[in-house]
Amino acid sequence: MKKKQGFQRKVRKKNPYHGIYKNIRYNSALELAFVLKCHAENKLIANFDNFYISYFFRAKDRKYFPDFLVNNTEITEIKSLGFLYEKKKLQIETKKKALEEFCVKNPNFTSKFITNKDIEVKYIKEAKSIAQKEEKCRTNKTKKKR
Repeated sequence: MKKKQGFQRKVRKKNPYHGIYKNIRYNSALELAFVLKCHAENKLIANFDNFYISYFFRAKDRKYFPDFLVNNTEITEIKSLGFLYEKKKLQIETKKKALEEFCVKNPNFTSKFITNKDIEVKYIKEAKSIAQKEEKCRTNKTKKKR
């Protein structure tokens, strides 16, 4: 794990399901659903921002920023099952292996990959509702600026 220096995570601008909820940044409805679930279970959750995990994929060194840190020890990545079956499957598996190796070298941390099967439907529905309301607010702000 290395400290990042002046690096910002990429946020997909076309993704309507991104934003900040109670000071936690999310980049998908599934990530927001996980945040909601953690809050409901009184778990401490934070964005995994200060460090990255290096890995090698397709002849390039790459940087991997997991999604969340739960209870200060569990490094959590959220992926839709669709991603696990699409063309990004190999890269996701490579990231997962790098995260697991990181946790072996750093026993204070554990790794966890979460998919939509691991999150109750009620949190996913609530997340979509919240994200849609935030998207409407962003759209209205953009229209007012013009």
